[in-house]
Amino acid sequence: MRVYCLLFFTIAALSLAAQTPPHSTPAAAPSDSVDTSAADTAVDTLSSQQRQSVLLAIDRHLAAFENAYPHDAGTSLYEARAAWKAATEHGASYQLPATLLALGRAMLLTGDTLRAVQHLDDALQRYVTLDDLGGASATRRVLGELHLALADTARATTHLGQALEDSRRLNDSRGMMLAGAPLIELLLAQRMFTEALALLPDVRSAAHAAGNKPRATDLDLELARLQWLGGMQTTALATALQAVSYANNHGDLTSMHEAYTLLAQLEEQAGQPENALKHHRLAAELERTALQQSFILQLATRDSILHQRELRIESLEQLVADLHRSADEFDHEVQAARETAKELKTTQKSARQLLVSIRWLVLGTLLASAMAVMGWMRYARLRRGVLQECSSRSETTEEE
Repeated sequence: MRVYCLLFFTIAALSLAAQTPPHSTPAAAPSDSVDTSAADTAVDTLSSQQRQSVLLAIDRHLAAFENAYPHDAGTSLYEARAAWKAATEHGASYQLPATLLALGRAMLLTGDTLRAVQHLDDALQRYVTLDDLGGASATRRVLGELHLALADTARATTHLGQALEDSRRLNDSRGMMLAGAPLIELLLAQRMFTEALALLPDVRSAAHAAGNKPRATDLDLELARLQWLGGMQTTALATALQAVSYANNHGDLTSMHEAYTLLAQLEEQAGQPENALKHHRLAAELERTALQQSFILQLATRDSILHQRELRIESLEQLVADLHRSADEFDHEVQAARETAKELKTTQKSARQLLVSIRWLVLGTLLASAMAVMGWMRYARLRRGVLQECSSRSETTEEE
C-alpha cells in the first residue's frame, strides 16, 4: 500500500512539473524606462491570430491616446504606457516607434521633459532605421517644438527644418504646414528674414492645399510683410489682397482686421490714398466689431457660468433637502428602534417573571408530591401497624 501511494504522488508531481512553464516570472509593472531591447530580441511565439489581437490592442490604445490628448494628461499617459507595454512584451518592433512617440508626447503633458526627450529620441532613431519618413517627420516636429519651448533654438531649427524636408519629400501638405509655420516664426524671431522669406511661399501653398484657412491667412500676411520689408511693394500688395480674400472667406474678424490694416498701409505706400482711407475705416470698424463680439462672447460665457452656478445651487439645495428627508427618516427609524427595544425589554421582563413563576410552580409541585409521598408512607405504616395489632389480637383470642 505504501508503494502505491509513493508511486501516485510521484506521477502527480511529474504532471505538475510538465504543466508549469519554464522560467515563469511575474509580469512586470509598466515602467517608463527607455530600455526597449527586449522588443528587438523577443522571439515571436504567438500564433497569427494572437499576434493580430496584440496589434489591434496596440492600435486601440493609440487611438484612445489620440482621443484623450492633450485634454486629459492622466488618460493620455495611461494609454501610451499600455500601448508601449504591449509592443515591448510581444516584440512588435514595427509598432514600437509609434508607442514611444505617444509616450514622449504624454510625458510632455506631465512636465517630465527629460524622459520625454529620451522617448522621442529613441522613437526618431527607430523611425530612421525603418526608413519611415512620416513617423520621423512627426517625431522631429514634436522635438522641434520641445526644444523651442526649452529655448534651444539651434536644435529646434534643425528638427523643424528636417521635418519640413521630410514632409516635402512625402508631398505632405499638412506636415509641411505644421513644421514650416513654427520654423518661420522662429526664423523671424531671430531676424533671419531672408531664410523665412525663402520658406514662406512653399509653406503658404501647403497651408492652402491643406485647407487650413486661418493658418494660410497668417502666412499670407507674414509673406506680405516680408515682401514689403524687402522692397517688393507690388508683390506685397497682391499678397495682402489675397490675404484679405482668405480672411473674408473664413470670417475671422481678427484676421480680417490685420489684413485690411496691412492692405491700407501698403496702399498708402503705393500712392492710393482713397483706397487706403477706405480700408483703414473698414479695419477700424472690424476692430470695433471684434471688440463687441469679444464682449458679447464674454457676456455669453458669464451667463453660461452663472447658469451653471444656478444649476449647481439648485442641485445643492436638492441634495440638502434629500439629506434632511433622509435625516427625518433616520429619526423615525431610530424612534421605531427605541420602541422595539422597549417592547423587547418588557417581553424579556415578562419572560423572566414567567420563568420565576414556573420555577416556583415546579418547586411547589415537588413539595406537594413529597408531602403526598410522605403522607402515603405514614398511612401505609399506620395501616400496617393496625393490621399487625388486629392479627395479634385475633391470635390471642383463638388461644383463649
